[in-house]
Amino acid sequence: MHATLESTTDAILVTDEANCVRQFNQKFITLWGIPPRTMVSAHANELWDYISPQLKDPAAYLARVQEIATGRGASTIRISRDEQERVLFWAGRKAAFPAVGQITPDYMCLDGSVPRGRLVEVLAEMRRMSKTYRLRVVNVFHAGDGNLHPLILFDANDPDELRRAEEFGADILRLCVRVGGVLTGEHGVGIEKRDLMGEQFTEIDLDQQMRVKCAFDPDHLLNPGKVFPKLRRCAELGRVVVHQGKLPFPDIPRF
Repeated sequence: MHATLESTTDAILVTDEANCVRQFNQKFITLWGIPPRTMVSAHANELWDYISPQLKDPAAYLARVQEIATGRGASTIRISRDEQERVLFWAGRKAAFPAVGQITPDYMCLDGSVPRGRLVEVLAEMRRMSKTYRLRVVNVFHAGDGNLHPLILFDANDPDELRRAEEFGADILRLCVRVGGVLTGEHGVGIEKRDLMGEQFTEIDLDQQMRVKCAFDPDHLLNPGKVFPKLRRCAELGRVVVHQGKLPFPDIPRF
């Protein structure tokens, strides 16, 4: 189902700043066959309550979702009538990232999760942060599970814009944690979020996580230098291999 609402009070904005919305709509919204407008989805918490029944009675589920969307002021509701139209609906979602790629030289894709009830608040704060960092941001996400994928638009050839984009991204993830969410919903931590782990976990938490990793990876062969902001276990295990005078992972602080 695809629904378009006018109000943001009980809905979740999918696109952001006016100029960005206009450009994005030209590339993306036309796929849906309706006039360009800011797209939003129905009240996430209410929809979530009706996820399970759809497996038993899809028709009743769709009717209930339509009722909720209409009650929240939906101006357009479309239900796919066949496989071809269903694929077209999904094409809109899948075209989001390529569409953004056509309106900016570069974009940084983030991945954080927040409680569904805080989505509107978080998106409003991101809008404010966008003005502070002087960078546009487009939001594509899974409203049902609160998984955000903010796309920060910038020019990587401009060192100052790259710096601001990275700082903006870090602040968005800190915001996710601050409202009761987490640093990642599905993409993982890796290196990009490694230094932000302390925003969500205490030193005791991280030590315990490292012990679990060491139990399965005593030789530190799996994803070395990722996830953990400090190499806690090297000294504790009594060995650090220095090859040709170079410490492994010199960019990670040691205690």
